[in-house]
Amino acid sequence: MRALYSYDPSEDSLLPTCPSQTPQDIGLKFEKGDILQIVDQSDPNWWQAQLVGSGAKRTGLIPSQELEERRKAFVRQEYDYVHKIGICGTR
Repeated sequence: MRALYSYDPSEDSLLPTCPSQTPQDIGLKFEKGDILQIVDQSDPNWWQAQLVGSGAKRTGLIPSQELEERRKAFVRQEYDYVHKIGICGTR
């Protein structure tokens, strides 16, 4: 699956974590355009995935397509700091 947006687990307050692990330990960071192999999508909110072609076989959590769609529906565009891309004041 090709990523349609970038994702950084350290900026995600919804990522499930344990006290002994950081978001970077659990989540998988990726950039728009990266190829992801979905390993497990049994959870409706969080999928397990690997980056294809990265050399590392690390598996981490990424937000499911449904979770991302719900986030976008509840966050007004001007407050969506996770997905906002602006160049020189443009939207």
